Amino acid sequence: MTVRNARYMPPEAPGYSAEMKPDSLERHRFPDGAAWIVSRS
Repeated sequence: MTVRNARYMPPEAPGYSAEMKPDSLERHRFPDGAAWIVSRS
């Protein structure tokens, strides 16, 4: 792990990836996901 200017930096080598779980995708879908609806209240 690299920290630069107080920020975590992703690896620079090929092969780094991140995957969102299906429930996270559903919850954060714009504009009708639960995360957005709660934010507007």
